[in-house]
Amino acid sequence: MFQALLFDMDGVIINSQPTYYEVEKQMFKDLGVVISEEEHHALWGMSSYGFWEHVRNIFGLSQTVDELREWSREQYQKYFDEHEFPQLVPGFLDFVSQVHGKLELAIASSASPHTIQKVVDTFGLKKYFHSTTSAHEVSFGKPHPDVFLRAAEKVGVKPKDCVVIEDTANGVLAAKTGDMACIGFQNPGSGRQDLSKADRVVRGYGELSVSFLQNLYEQIV
Repeated sequence: MFQALLFDMDGVIINSQPTYYEVEKQMFKDLGVVISEEEHHALWGMSSYGFWEHVRNIFGLSQTVDELREWSREQYQKYFDEHEFPQLVPGFLDFVSQVHGKLELAIASSASPHTIQKVVDTFGLKKYFHSTTSAHEVSFGKPHPDVFLRAAEKVGVKPKDCVVIEDTANGVLAAKTGDMACIGFQNPGSGRQDLSKADRVVRGYGELSVSFLQNLYEQIV
């Protein structure tokens, strides 16, 4: 029985991907890394460890993964201190208000626990969500399913009875590997993501409703 809806955060709850893109472009420039826009977008949805491990291995960087992660956290924080915090994805608040109380709701994100909490606090989202889960809490980040499996465990629902909303190829793969139905959320700010493995692709929250989610679940199971 369909019981839980799991939200990715960046690109699904807040429009943060364009911000990350600008910060990461500057970091790549500082590191002497030449990477195409397509290659850059393909990294999104990964945990920070997986992101920097991949970049370090491909480009032969001398810094350790932990050094790169710490440096990147400093760069993101510096940017957020100097610029306006990203805003909620249009339609998200209306949609989450609509499904609240009808399903178990949770956030399952590659972002750090600190960043997730900041988003929840900034926009007053705590009342909507049963729990939050960061990829920092599990052994492997997306595209591995661990963060979604942990989120399902927290809400006490079997993975097959969850539906995930994701905006990146890595996130969709994580959800499907975890035996969950997945809606690909086509956010223009998330770059050219391949969402073809999702069970459905939508372009905005106006396309979603409890009945839409229930019908999707029933068709899959």
